[in-house]
Amino acid sequence: MAKRLQDQTAVFIVRIWCEEREIENAAGEWRGVVEHVRSNQRMFFRTLEGMSAFMQPFLEEVGIAPQDRWWEGVEDSLSLPPGEQVE
Repeated sequence: MAKRLQDQTAVFIVRIWCEEREIENAAGEWRGVVEHVRSNQRMFFRTLEGMSAFMQPFLEEVGIAPQDRWWEGVEDSLSLPPGEQVE
């Protein structure tokens, strides 16, 4: 029996913003929150590594391991002309 698409998909909402510092002329600080849609779990983060660590167990649950380097496929597909697919 074939798996349903939702069983092979992990959906996240990611928000990233820059908070101004109260110290004059200080650089703003990047912050973010990532939410796993199906479980409604979320985590605030200050680094992309923190975001990635939160996402990893959910990705592994649908069969995407860190060594798969899934983000490279996303990058490749973004550079293709419309209608073409990565092989």
